[in-house]
Amino acid sequence: MSNDPSNNTQSAIDAGRAIAAVADRIAWFGDGDGPQVPIAVQGGQVQLHGDVLKAIEERRERPLRKRGTLTLTEVGSFVEAVNRWSSESTVIYADAERFRLEAVLDEHPAGASHAVGPDWRQDRIVYACPRSPEWMAWTAVDGVEMPQAKIGDFLESRLEDLVAADGLAKPLEMLAVARKLTIRTRGEFTREMDPTTGNHILVNKVESTSDSTPIPRAFALAIPVFEGGERYQIEARVRLRVEGAALFTLVLHRRKEIERDAFSAVRRGVADETKRLVLAGTP
Repeated sequence: MSNDPSNNTQSAIDAGRAIAAVADRIAWFGDGDGPQVPIAVQGGQVQLHGDVLKAIEERRERPLRKRGTLTLTEVGSFVEAVNRWSSESTVIYADAERFRLEAVLDEHPAGASHAVGPDWRQDRIVYACPRSPEWMAWTAVDGVEMPQAKIGDFLESRLEDLVAADGLAKPLEMLAVARKLTIRTRGEFTREMDPTTGNHILVNKVESTSDSTPIPRAFALAIPVFEGGERYQIEARVRLRVEGAALFTLVLHRRKEIERDAFSAVRRGVADETKRLVLAGTP
């Protein structure tokens, strides 16, 4: 190490110049009320020091603002969470295509933006309405062609979902049709409809029509669309095709309308319990 005083003096001068150069390139910006933001001036351009901002926020006792997405699995929890963390600016969006509710807690305030100012829209709560096991089971076979044995097994396993309704087949009657229907594969069959009852009849052209088998046109279900939700009555219509064997298809009448009605009921309940604005759509 040199003991030359002139060398030590020059080193100190050089160090001072380096510090001064850094000080010229780093500044702090703020409105006086909030936290100061570090910026850098390089080549005439002002740049934020994002890594410095992040480091500063992580060292704070609390973050500068709320952000994140909370996903809940019960509508009651969604309501409680919104009531706990919402403000007058909070808006809930109802997506009828995905049966999903999303609350934007830090939504832009109402009124002209120049008068109030925008918000971040980054603090959210999400709830996706889960379909009930009953709805999942019946919609899985909606429009699907099934042989006699398969539809018989299915109806037997879901018999508690069937209900009696005026003009429609009773639950046990429908199960008996699926279980006991006999088709002679050597005969030539046509399908006719009884104009009085609406039931379909299989007519064997080769043998006596006394062997004709009446097929109910529909039966009724009472099942919830969403878990823990209200039960809806829905008509399951029966389609039959004979190609060597009987092939059944069940069609859930007005399925989409019932799903929309069920989601609308959830939406109304959330609006009533949170007292927040609920809009149809996505944020």
